[in-house]
Amino acid sequence: MAASTKTTTITFTNVFSKNLKEYISGANLIVNQGGTRSSKTYSIIQLLVEICKRSTKPLIISIVSRALPHLKLGAMRDLDSILESHGIIPDSVKNKTESYYKIQSSADPTLVSTIEFFGADDLGKVHGPARDILFVNEANYIKYDTFDQLSVRTRGAVWIDYNPTKPFWYHENIQGQLNHSFIKSTYLDNNFLSREQIERIEAKKTNPYWWRVYG
Repeated sequence: MAASTKTTTITFTNVFSKNLKEYISGANLIVNQGGTRSSKTYSIIQLLVEICKRSTKPLIISIVSRALPHLKLGAMRDLDSILESHGIIPDSVKNKTESYYKIQSSADPTLVSTIEFFGADDLGKVHGPARDILFVNEANYIKYDTFDQLSVRTRGAVWIDYNPTKPFWYHENIQGQLNHSFIKSTYLDNNFLSREQIERIEAKKTNPYWWRVYG
């Protein structure tokens, strides 16, 4: 099905390992709070690909954020990079018009899972068919009612991630009320940042607000 490129070395961050542990434990809702360059979004998508490749049945996975253009500039680029690390040419498994990818199971190539992307502003899809796994990227930019509609249509695990800019519906409707796993990460959890990237982040310590939220 998929044409291949030269496979690069696949590496995983501490954030990937923490999310994997929670998923294996059976957590239904996994919340990731992370600062800039903590790898939270990349690591979650990387785990979703691994789940697809090891699945014994076809899965439908939805990755949702405030709008599709935002996903195209962020999460979809991350998925392209992850696929390339597996030796897969992204365009060979991507439907650009409908914004979804088809991922084969490594155990049985006849089993093909779908990773779809859509914006929370697409009400037809928010209120549309069910899925197996949900990832809401930058959840603080969507409404709780939207998350609720997506969540109740999800059969399995739900992930959300966000930057701690200010309290939002997670703190009001989930924290202290619903059973969930919470993973907090910073740039120090991303063991693949260059020294230059770390220095640029740490130079922001002089800005207290920026450092509190993103550092």
